[in-house]
Amino acid sequence: MVKILIVLDSHEKIEKVSMNESPLNLHEGMSIGEFFPDSTKEALSTQVQNCKISESSTTMTSQILIENKAICVTVFLMCFGNSVAMLIIDSEALDVKSQENFLALYNEYINIMREEFRKAIRLNQENQEKPYLEIQQLNNELINTKRQLQRANGRLNRVIETLEGRIVKDALTGLISRYQYWTEIENSIQLQPGKQGIFAFIDLDDFKAVNDTFGHAAGDQFLITFARRLNQINQAHTIKIRIAGDEFALFSYGYDEVKNTDIKDLWQSIQDLALSQPIVVNGIKIPVSISCGMAIFRKDTEHIAELIEYSDFAMYQAKNNGKGGYEIFDKALYSKHLNNEEVRDEVLRVINEEDFYHVLQPIVDSKSKEIVGYSVQLKTQSNMFESTEDFIKKAYALGLYQQVDQKSIQAALKNQEILKVAEGKKLVLTHGPYPFNQEVLFDYKDDKLRNIQLVFEMWLPLNLQAQEIHHIQSTLELSNSQIAFANYRPDKGNALVILAMAPSYLRLDREFLQTTMQDDKARSVIEKIIRYGHLQNTRFIGDHVEDEKLLQYYRSLDIDYIQSYLVGEPSKLPTRKE
Repeated sequence: MVKILIVLDSHEKIEKVSMNESPLNLHEGMSIGEFFPDSTKEALSTQVQNCKISESSTTMTSQILIENKAICVTVFLMCFGNSVAMLIIDSEALDVKSQENFLALYNEYINIMREEFRKAIRLNQENQEKPYLEIQQLNNELINTKRQLQRANGRLNRVIETLEGRIVKDALTGLISRYQYWTEIENSIQLQPGKQGIFAFIDLDDFKAVNDTFGHAAGDQFLITFARRLNQINQAHTIKIRIAGDEFALFSYGYDEVKNTDIKDLWQSIQDLALSQPIVVNGIKIPVSISCGMAIFRKDTEHIAELIEYSDFAMYQAKNNGKGGYEIFDKALYSKHLNNEEVRDEVLRVINEEDFYHVLQPIVDSKSKEIVGYSVQLKTQSNMFESTEDFIKKAYALGLYQQVDQKSIQAALKNQEILKVAEGKKLVLTHGPYPFNQEVLFDYKDDKLRNIQLVFEMWLPLNLQAQEIHHIQSTLELSNSQIAFANYRPDKGNALVILAMAPSYLRLDREFLQTTMQDDKARSVIEKIIRYGHLQNTRFIGDHVEDEKLLQYYRSLDIDYIQSYLVGEPSKLPTRKE
């Protein structure tokens, strides 16, 4: 673990190095700017300048570069006379799932600082240069800070427990929620390594008709009753999940080898407990029918993402075969589906012929309602795909998404109508989770782009390492462009790393923001994230704002920009290329 303890004087230069378990060559008199990048140095300077002895310890997250490797760190600042002490540790010791480490690390920090005080006391007694009482007063302040920290840490743990409780359980049905089921599956696998499991992806047949006929309140009651029935399935080591809407899942784990009889037994349990009787809502009997797809962990795949994708594919096969039954994942059929030459040919045609167009969604300053930029949205009207989202999904499955992405970016930056509308503003372009290269960065020195701030937005979760993201940021700086992350939420495992990369923009996850409207503690978490982000010049975006009430709420969170708010439209939107 990288650990550094230094004391800075009032000029932000190193006054003392008490501990340095890192490759950094630190010495007295060195400025913090010599071993922190400019953006981090500015944020640290702000914290140092604002730090007062009457306040409790301040924490912030940033990064340093050690031997060309980006290391995320957490920095603790605490006033020490006229100086400021900083303990820097790498993020491997701190993540959102290990809050109990906070107190231990603070205790270690405080013990080290107290030893510094003892040394200072002994030295002062010998030299009689400073009054003993002044040093003792500082030591008392340190002890009080520790007590404040212990109380704050207790409050933090209670907040975390509450948030985790809301995340683990689906609010409507009480089943494992979409935000936690991945972790629950991983835990089951770790408890019984080497075993096999069945993932059953369940979709309620014709549920839309229930909502349309009886209303959404009746639809919610229908979902609650169905979930209660699923929860009665008492097979050992079975996780019951609500994925979203009318989609549910079961993960049954612990088989030495999954056999056809095991799959039939699981389906029989679903039939007996969930499907055998209609669901009664407001005195009306509504029949229950599902389409189910099943895939086998450690036989079809050992990757959870693929397991879910495979069972989802099998579910659609069951739906296409008449609904009301189940299908077992067939890899040959899946491969045929992915490698459908007709689909591949059409995706390639759309790319090569640029049979797509772009529309712009305005990005608005949350306070002034002024349009400050536009998000570029790709659209296609190819008849082979149900929607643009379907086109992108198939392109991704066929390994062609990067080509789509690059072609879209290049076309957008050559579109005169887009450039005209975006003049003097930000232009946000979606970019996939892969490193930039010369094919994408084809020429950003074009005169027509001189007055446009380009922002490349990458969707979370990313499959890139911190070093790769750092490389992307460095590449973009060379072209005077910026990076944004979309779908950010502070309860994900990589949230600390993403925040520490100090992106220019973070588009907040809409569903998490909605939870903060009903949960004051969740709101407190996002407010702290936003305050910290502002220290490192990260700006926040909230989207799907359609009314004044939601706008006012986002303003209260100090969210900088909003998207989709119909306060105004560009004078002329780009039209489909003729």
